[in-house]
Amino acid sequence: MYVCSIKHFFMDKEKIKRRLILSLIKDDLINSKLVNSLGDIGINADDYLLHLSDTNFKLSKIPDTQTSKR
Repeated sequence: MYVCSIKHFFMDKEKIKRRLILSLIKDDLINSKLVNSLGDIGINADDYLLHLSDTNFKLSKIPDTQTSKR
C-alpha cells in the first residue's frame, strides 16, 4: 500500500508538471498572437512578449543551446 501511494504521488507530480508546461506553452502562444496582431495594425508591442519558452525548457529539463557546452 505504501509503495503504491509513493508511486501515485510521483505520477501525479509528473502529471501536474506536464499540465503546467502545456499551460505555459498555450499562454505564450496566445500572448505571441496578440503581440503579432497588434504589430499588424501598427502598434509596436514587442516589449510585451512573455518569453515563457525559457521557463518551459527549464521545466522540461531541455538544455538551453545558447548556454550549454558543445
